[in-house]
Amino acid sequence: MAQTTKRCHWVPQSYLKAFAEKSTGKIWRLGKDGGEPELKRLDKVAVKFHLYSPMGTDGRRDDALEKKFADLESYFGDPVWKELCDGYPDLSWKPLRMMVALLVATTWLRTPTQFEDWQRIHNQILGPTSTSRGGTDEWPAG
Repeated sequence: MAQTTKRCHWVPQSYLKAFAEKSTGKIWRLGKDGGEPELKRLDKVAVKFHLYSPMGTDGRRDDALEKKFADLESYFGDPVWKELCDGYPDLSWKPLRMMVALLVATTWLRTPTQFEDWQRIHNQILGPTSTSRGGTDEWPAG
């Protein structure tokens, strides 16, 4: 059985690398509740356990959404990523413009706050009488 992704990053680590100190590979970040800036490893930033791998009715986690995000991020190889971070890419080329738009949209939609909104809307649409997920009335808990 394949390993389920546990540490789900809502900001791609490949994106964060562009802001990392070259000597340490760490980035400076501010906490959401204020405080002093902290120097953190990339794997410790914008991460939540099982954010995109809900527990299924069979008791196993499904990380298909996390895999889709990883596939999307893989479209941006180092040259494209470097140009997006450091340069001025030619967005007149429609395929690049579409990839950037998709990346920006999914990066915004996959934050924990937005993801909680997905869950709330999903549950409102299905309502408490739904049996489409094995009789459960709520989005699978993370």
